[in-house]
Amino acid sequence: MKICQVATGYTSIPAKTSAATEIVIEHLSNHLVKHAQDVVVIDIYEDHRHKMEFDIVDIKMPKGFGSYDYTHELGVKHKLKRVIYSLKVREVLSKIVHQEDIDVLHVHNQYNGFFLKKNYGKKKIFFVYTVHSHIWSRPWDEIKEKIKTNYWLERQCLKKADKVIVLNNFAKDNIILNLNIDEERIEVMANGVNTLIYKKLNSGEWDKKEFRSRYAKEDELILLHVGSFEKRKNQQFIIKNLKQINKIKRVKLLLIGQVVDKAYFKDLQDMIKENELSDIINVIGEVKPGKEINKFFNIADIFVFPSFAEAFSLVILEAMAVGLSVLCANIPSIKDVSKNSNDMVFFNLEDNGDFIRKIQHLLINDDYRREVGCNACNTVSNYYTWDKVSREYLNIYESLMQ
Repeated sequence: MKICQVATGYTSIPAKTSAATEIVIEHLSNHLVKHAQDVVVIDIYEDHRHKMEFDIVDIKMPKGFGSYDYTHELGVKHKLKRVIYSLKVREVLSKIVHQEDIDVLHVHNQYNGFFLKKNYGKKKIFFVYTVHSHIWSRPWDEIKEKIKTNYWLERQCLKKADKVIVLNNFAKDNIILNLNIDEERIEVMANGVNTLIYKKLNSGEWDKKEFRSRYAKEDELILLHVGSFEKRKNQQFIIKNLKQINKIKRVKLLLIGQVVDKAYFKDLQDMIKENELSDIINVIGEVKPGKEINKFFNIADIFVFPSFAEAFSLVILEAMAVGLSVLCANIPSIKDVSKNSNDMVFFNLEDNGDFIRKIQHLLINDDYRREVGCNACNTVSNYYTWDKVSREYLNIYESLMQ
């Protein structure tokens, strides 16, 4: 089978920034090749890209719109970059189809999907579209107006795709009930995690004590949050409760992520200063995905994730793969990740007391914290390795061919 994956054009593969979709495309493609599939990826041009397991067709962009020109703020430049890239992909794909026998075209972004043609000559090419946006994982009454105005392109992608892949059941129900999409065309698929990179490091691989000492004292526990700085990630929820947490057990909070919303980030910094928490909180900023960020998962004691809107959080899987206990808001899309009653801990975002009770139990009970982390690691091994997830994707592709 010949499979063409269309990368988003946001940044290049392998991702140099915390771009979950690019990470997913890279590892999915790698493992499809391991399953003896012929894979080509269309991606934005990168002049220092190392050799990949799959073929790459480069899309060269005008100056100012390249792989290093991130557009965190979703303004005019972001939209223009998406459109230019998508039109170039459309042109390149028309040539590829005539040269190679493409069976499945898998697209991961609404701009790319909208501008691609449905048919390429006489041969049937099956169009698979993955919904990566978190917007579909929120209550319909909250999002219906935004869906009308901001997601018209994605709605067209959903209509013309032979198979729609969503990352959680809540999004599936939203799309079926409100867009009149046939349930048989929609599949719920989890992302995978690279367990060769995200793992517990042994003493021979690094000096954990030295690295940890940069961020906390020996008698302090480390709380870690990884996620872009924007309102829905809700880092401020942790900060407003940090003084009370620190009375239970001395902690340090590490915040890692790129700044998407500058106003929100400024409010967060002001909140830290006003509450005199600068000695407890370390705003680290962006860390390269992979081995670098895995070091932080390895020194942390609890991964705290109070986000109120996610499609599927890859960083949660990365934390779980290391054996880190994870404390999350109980939103439906994240609850889908859990496979037993004790591999994650959930709290009610509307109940501050519930959060304090849950984190206190993790802070003061070392055995319980380790048990949750061990169960989390087992969940990843049993359900979320890329070997397993890629086989499930392959089953979907093959079902279209039958």
